[in-house]
Amino acid sequence: MPLNLSVLHPRQREAVTAPDQRLLVLAGPGAGKTLVLACRAGWLLAEGRAHPAHTTALTFTQKAARELRARLRLMLGQDTALIAATFHAFALRQIAGHGEPFGIRRRPLVYASDLERRGALMRAIREMGEDPAAWDLDGALATISLARRRLLRPRDLERDDPRLARLMRAYQAVMRRAGAIDFDAMLLLLYLLLSEHPRAAEAIREEARHLLLDEAQDLEEAQWAIVWRLAPDGLFAVGDPLQSIYAWRGADPSLLEAAAARCRVIDLGVSFRCPPGVLAAAREVVKGLPFADREQPSAAPEGPPIVVYYARDPEEEAAFVAREIRRLLKEGAIGSPADAAVLFRANHQARELEAAFAQARLPYQVRGDYDLFSAREVRETTALLALTVHPDDPQALATALSARPYRCDDLARRLRYGDGAALSELAAAPDLPPSARGAVASLLRAIDELRRLEDAPAEAVLREAARLAGYDPTRPPATLGAVMRLARNMPGAGPQALLEELWLLREELERGDEEGVSLLTIHAAKGLEWDAVFVVGLAADLLPHRRSLEEKGEEALAEERRLLYVAMTRTRERLYLTTHRYRTSQDGARATAVAPSPFLKLLPAELVEVRRSI
Repeated sequence: MPLNLSVLHPRQREAVTAPDQRLLVLAGPGAGKTLVLACRAGWLLAEGRAHPAHTTALTFTQKAARELRARLRLMLGQDTALIAATFHAFALRQIAGHGEPFGIRRRPLVYASDLERRGALMRAIREMGEDPAAWDLDGALATISLARRRLLRPRDLERDDPRLARLMRAYQAVMRRAGAIDFDAMLLLLYLLLSEHPRAAEAIREEARHLLLDEAQDLEEAQWAIVWRLAPDGLFAVGDPLQSIYAWRGADPSLLEAAAARCRVIDLGVSFRCPPGVLAAAREVVKGLPFADREQPSAAPEGPPIVVYYARDPEEEAAFVAREIRRLLKEGAIGSPADAAVLFRANHQARELEAAFAQARLPYQVRGDYDLFSAREVRETTALLALTVHPDDPQALATALSARPYRCDDLARRLRYGDGAALSELAAAPDLPPSARGAVASLLRAIDELRRLEDAPAEAVLREAARLAGYDPTRPPATLGAVMRLARNMPGAGPQALLEELWLLREELERGDEEGVSLLTIHAAKGLEWDAVFVVGLAADLLPHRRSLEEKGEEALAEERRLLYVAMTRTRERLYLTTHRYRTSQDGARATAVAPSPFLKLLPAELVEVRRSI
């Protein structure tokens, strides 16, 4: 059945129906990137140019993957076998199926939290005969992570850094015995399968004869290396180098420039989101950066001037934002609090905003880059799930034994940082104290109960795991409740399917009123839009961020400019940029003068309305 492409702009239609070849589609803010990606997949399938089993779409988040599948269902009138997944989900799938060369014979556990990886590293250091207290554990984990993201193995480091090579070997051995893997290892192992194991590589490439790639500007070096080995000819990538804001994750806009040299490039051009004045001002912020000189007219109606507000201090700045949103609601300029968002550079800036919104009785939700596994209640609940799949995982066992129903902290510490043991080994240990023996027996019964839920939907499994971890699933803690809401839409059944979805989840958890004003970092706002957007804290040490500039200089300055560009282009109608002149010290003893962000000087005066509190 032919696909209806009448809703597409001519540039969008050109991209969707382009002949099979390497294609890079440049899609600025509001250019219809997601629509084009979905239509390309739908067109390939509807026209018989691609088979679903040989088509893969790689996205930046699980949410984007689900949205793509939903759009295709609407377009084609049925579900399709096309793979839509994040890079890490795709890598985990392939490693589970082809992991024999690495000693992986079943679906591995994923050590997603720093606590789990730190515990494995401490065990590795002890096995090297050294004291973990003598090591900078976080620094060592970061170094291992960087080496893997550069696709380096221990043998590649032997000559220049033999101590790191030895540590990586020991860490890998600990992870292998636990049947575990971390996110950086997923990419390295997938790359090795594609480059060194021909039979596995052929099977994997069969699934990606046609490869659709979302948010291409956010890919790191390892991911691009995988892309070129996975689908050298059938590539359809969508991205915007001016929205590359993840350098701290390894993303580099020069990688997209290099990809452009290997692909036919189609620029979607037109923005359907931002008012012309906002788009013009945002383009001034990134003027001179690569790809910034390309034309991108706005098809949106003209909006009011950009408001630049100079406040006395962060508290007064937050109070202005709350007052202004109240005014917009009263005058009908926005329909509900959910139509507005407040964006900031660093999470700590939310404190003054939350206080001001509470005082103004304005509903809000804090959305951010929270570590899903950092909350104790989530760690304990997922540890029980992990033990149903891998009962010999010492990290999961230690965490579960710290939960209230099984409380055995001494044994948990020994397991986490000392010699690991499987649950069955603990149960049979003759020297186990009676209290610990009772805790282990209770834990074994809990795991058996969860294993009986093999066919139960994700939310039901999670609620039972929460109950067995000592939490009331009808009144869970806020973070666990947020995870339960996410579980309602998760595919698959049983503990293992749920656990994999949770491991790979890179969503934003929220706290507060779902119908409230969104408070979130600029990074978390990527891909979202609202009628009114407030970008707060445009001070010289916050945006651009002083620490970033000290560490990386000009590269960091370019990234900070792109960051403000992303923030400004989240709006459909109204944009406010706010700053403050003074900031009080933590002890409240003194006020320090703060200079406004130099980026404010880049805005054309004719597009701006300046307001001041003093």
